Amino acid sequence: MEEYETMSDSEKASSIRSKIKNIQYQKYSLELDLVAENAIAEPDAAIISSIQLQMSNLDSKQAALSNELSLLNVV
Repeated sequence: MEEYETMSDSEKASSIRSKIKNIQYQKYSLELDLVAENAIAEPDAAIISSIQLQMSNLDSKQAALSNELSLLNVV
């Protein structure tokens, strides 16, 4: 990742944590969408598949950001 000399590790970590939190909100919203779709008489398999793919993509993003966070020297 490009160096940002004007930002402290603590500031970088704060930004990463904020992005992770946003991803968690998105994942929760998708979980609610999945519950709602499964609650109807005839759930649409394409919609369920799309929601699951989006959740998987968010998991990958969160893992990448968590890795970046672990590289910083902050607690």
